[in-house]
Amino acid sequence: MEMPLIMIVMAVNIFQINPIFIVVAVLDIIFMVLYFWYCKRPTLTSKELDLKSKTPLFNSLNEMAAGLVSLRIYHQKANDLKKFAKRVNQSFQANISFWFVSRIFGLYLSYVSNLIVLFGLLLGLYWLSRDDGTDIGLYGVSAVFLIQINDLTQWFLRQLLSFESLMVSAERSFKITKLQS
Repeated sequence: MEMPLIMIVMAVNIFQINPIFIVVAVLDIIFMVLYFWYCKRPTLTSKELDLKSKTPLFNSLNEMAAGLVSLRIYHQKANDLKKFAKRVNQSFQANISFWFVSRIFGLYLSYVSNLIVLFGLLLGLYWLSRDDGTDIGLYGVSAVFLIQINDLTQWFLRQLLSFESLMVSAERSFKITKLQS
């Protein structure tokens, strides 16, 4: 609850010091929220795929542990190891895809929003060079606050995406525990 209040206080200070940053901050936040909604579905889908690939892996491991004697007697060890290796490979690929999608989300979010902030800072410098009454120190303070708002918003969206992917994991766990045996 503290972070949104800090962001609001910083935004009010920025807008009082340098009103040109209002446009930049609004564009940056709009971009980040829209990009979050765009990337939310593929990231959660890749997490679900990751979780679904783990269930057969754990089942296979459980079957192998429970049937060690029959594996040794009937010489099925090689066949079961091939099946297990295939399931491990599928699980690993699903995990890598989730990791890749979530990291790409953070990378592009950071890259584009930092470009928007850079544009805003350059626009502010241009505005500052035209106006002799503005203090360079106040511009520096508002620039630092704008960068902090950008960083906090990025952090919040990455945490929100991580939270939702953990909720998908919890939901899957609840479904598995309620299965009929």
